[in-house]
Amino acid sequence: MTIAERDVVPRESDQEFLVECWKQCLAEMIADVRETKLRWKDASELLKAESAAAIAEARAAFSDTLIKLERSIDERLGRLRQIINQKNGPPVRAYVEDKVHYEGELVTHDGSTYQALCDTGRAPPDEEHWICVAAGGLDGLSFRVKGTYQPGERYSKFDVVALNGGNFVARRTNPGICPGDDWQALCFQEKRDRLDRKAIVANAAFPAHRSRDASWSPSGTH
Repeated sequence: MTIAERDVVPRESDQEFLVECWKQCLAEMIADVRETKLRWKDASELLKAESAAAIAEARAAFSDTLIKLERSIDERLGRLRQIINQKNGPPVRAYVEDKVHYEGELVTHDGSTYQALCDTGRAPPDEEHWICVAAGGLDGLSFRVKGTYQPGERYSKFDVVALNGGNFVARRTNPGICPGDDWQALCFQEKRDRLDRKAIVANAAFPAHRSRDASWSPSGTH
């Protein structure tokens, strides 16, 4: 059977109809492709959102588990410390300046041992924040040399300062301005003007001390 050209090539009257059919088919194919792309885009965004939500949920669950685990470890360590402390007593460490010490901690400072009455950043022997459980020195009393007296500085009992050529010791914590009733004069350097020396002693010495011991003199002789 022989195929002639007229059997393959459409007639001129049918060509325009066939072109329109092909145009319509191409338009439908392009629309299907666009719709498929949109569906894939929506599905991809949905998948990303669901993945992000799942990751966030997993992180939250992990964080909660980690917090619970840390609390459990802290509780067990706390119970272990209590057992050790009950057997051996609480640990005593050296006081560290500019560090927060927590209630119940025992520290050594200037030869004495103190226990914190609360969480504090103050140094011993602040009587509001610390209690002395073992004092150093003879009968628990010892001087602490603090250098030149500085107005406004916080001083404690038995702190020793230098002022106007003399040395003074605080009779109590927060003794006020030096010289004063809460400061005890210890000694003075020799001065040419003894009137200045007597004035310093008169301001620093204790009236009660002078009344009990009339033989007391600024030079420390009796």
